[in-house]
Amino acid sequence: MEKVLKNRIGSFGLSIVILAFAVHAQAADTLEKFDSGATDLEVIFCAGGFGSWAGSEAVGGNLVAGYGLSDRLSIYSGALLEAADGFASLYGGYSLGVYGTPLETDHFDLDMIMGIKGSKDLGDLALTPGIEINLDRHPEMMSFGLYVDVFLLIRPVDDSEAEGEYSSWRGSLDIPCTTGIYYTLAENHQLLLAHDLYLADTLKNSSVAGSVLALGYNVVLTDEIELISEFSVGLTDGERWGWGCTGLGFSIGVILTL
Repeated sequence: MEKVLKNRIGSFGLSIVILAFAVHAQAADTLEKFDSGATDLEVIFCAGGFGSWAGSEAVGGNLVAGYGLSDRLSIYSGALLEAADGFASLYGGYSLGVYGTPLETDHFDLDMIMGIKGSKDLGDLALTPGIEINLDRHPEMMSFGLYVDVFLLIRPVDDSEAEGEYSSWRGSLDIPCTTGIYYTLAENHQLLLAHDLYLADTLKNSSVAGSVLALGYNVVLTDEIELISEFSVGLTDGERWGWGCTGLGFSIGVILTL
């Protein structure tokens, strides 16, 4: 497999990662395809919500496996666990899906994904289609470039309490998205700066439920091992705005290509 550095960890703090980026259970790596027959294993540890403005601290981890069906089509599955409120609150989830690269050039890539995410609670089940667009100054990301991720979380929501005798099921659509830039410092070393935005319940009363600014540093040690890390600061939790208003977070992980 050709090693590509532009992987990054989802940075909404654990609660948003669990709710929104389980689709990215590649937590959230950019959608780089695998060569046919290549196996990718990712182990990621995350922590967030630290600081005087934080609502609550949380820690967790993701384990994700991917496999290249062909040079342009890959599958993935993942499991994740979050602990919050001093381990008094535990959450587990899963994700699986397929993604590929229908269009790839030296300076422009289009990646597409279709997956599902969920947990033991049936109400957490969601379809998670998404796209990523990459604009690269030089081939193989040798200098700098831009990328944009847009995902949809489509799931049923029970309105029985709100609607009373006229209860029914309606769809819920959330939109997590990321805009980022990367800069290749040297061969196998890369910096990333990204802004993550989470739009909640866009079918009813759309609102910004989360906004995070993140700085990442990734390094490829060998053809089989890549280390990824990220520091993030919350900008809003949907009610308050301000630098660090939802606390600070960090992520660290390893990607193994077998």
